[in-house]
Amino acid sequence: MREDDKLFSASEIGQFTFCSVSWFLKRRGYKGSSSKKLLKKKSHGMKIHDAIGKKTHITRLLLRLSYYLLLSGIVLLFIFVIVNWFGLIG
Repeated sequence: MREDDKLFSASEIGQFTFCSVSWFLKRRGYKGSSSKKLLKKKSHGMKIHDAIGKKTHITRLLLRLSYYLLLSGIVLLFIFVIVNWFGLIG
């Protein structure tokens, strides 16, 4: 193993995070060709990336919703404690 193979740049880490297969192929010096078979594989890979992107977007929305619900619950609990403290309930 070469010494260069042990080091990673920040851009490589970003590429690995986005697509580990692409990172691996680039790291091994793979040069793509324009054959029909390769174009078909690229098309399939792009479809998979799009599907992952949609799931990621939905996950981000659900996470944001959960934060809003948590914050709302804390505010409601705080209001309940304050109202109960001053004897305004019951």
